Amino acid sequence: MLLATEALYPNNDIEKLRTQASRLDLQIEPEQPQRHKHIGGDVLSSNIWLQTLRSKFRRALGIPAFPMKSSQLIQKNLAPDVAIMEQQQPPPPPRKMVASKKLMKVGPWGGTGGNPWDDGGHTGIRGVTLSYDHRCVVSIAVEYDRSGLAVPGERHGGAGGNHTTQIKLSFPDEHLTAVSGRYGAVAPGGSPVIRSLAFRTERAAYGPFGAAEGTPFEFAVEGGVIVGLCGRSGWQLDAVGMYVTPLRPEKLYDKVQKLGLMAYRSVMHRLGPAPAPPQDELPEARVQHQHQNGSVVQTSRKNY
Repeated sequence: MLLATEALYPNNDIEKLRTQASRLDLQIEPEQPQRHKHIGGDVLSSNIWLQTLRSKFRRALGIPAFPMKSSQLIQKNLAPDVAIMEQQQPPPPPRKMVASKKLMKVGPWGGTGGNPWDDGGHTGIRGVTLSYDHRCVVSIAVEYDRSGLAVPGERHGGAGGNHTTQIKLSFPDEHLTAVSGRYGAVAPGGSPVIRSLAFRTERAAYGPFGAAEGTPFEFAVEGGVIVGLCGRSGWQLDAVGMYVTPLRPEKLYDKVQKLGLMAYRSVMHRLGPAPAPPQDELPEARVQHQHQNGSVVQTSRKNY
């Protein structure tokens, strides 16, 4: 009250101004500052109270009203604090994505030699091991993930290869999203084989490995991942195809299932293999002997 009257009537005494306020029946309540969680909350509350007081004095005395509304005053005083709070608030963490159970088979690319092989679809790929030389890719072996458990796949192709490369992915945070390479005949008139291979994830690119000759091919999946390989192989890797699946946000069910599998494996590891029953407790086997006259005689013996 004191600050407001001094601002409007600096030359008048306080008692006279209070009398005028009573005569005008302004119904001004005493200031009751409230604490706020915002920065400078007490100052903001006092400022709003003073602006309301001045506005009532101006309207009662015929002075033009204060042009700024209370909502504008709040916005003006809060704007710097809101900007600071928005800058300090960290962005929400991205949702973890996992492979769904819907599979689609694509390919293969390459030739028709060798024998077909199919690793099927899994919950992810943890790594790839390649053997190759200056002519072609000799063999491939994939390490898969099956609900949190590492599953080594079979090696497909022939023996040999001057170079061996092992690619380890940061699973489950890194997924295989693209496979590319070249295929063609090593010798004139021969059957096409995989000449080179390259892999790409959402984090990095690996390769190419092998010879930079032949017909190029590439398969990249958007919004999904590669979770399995298939193809043909003999002395070399003749052809390669992929199993792909879309990504979806991880749900509570996935977390519970993963924790349940981890707990089950931990318990089974501590228990170890089931012990064999003692020899004395082995069940007796009933043996039937049929004689030439047609009669049947049952005897008992123990299994040792």
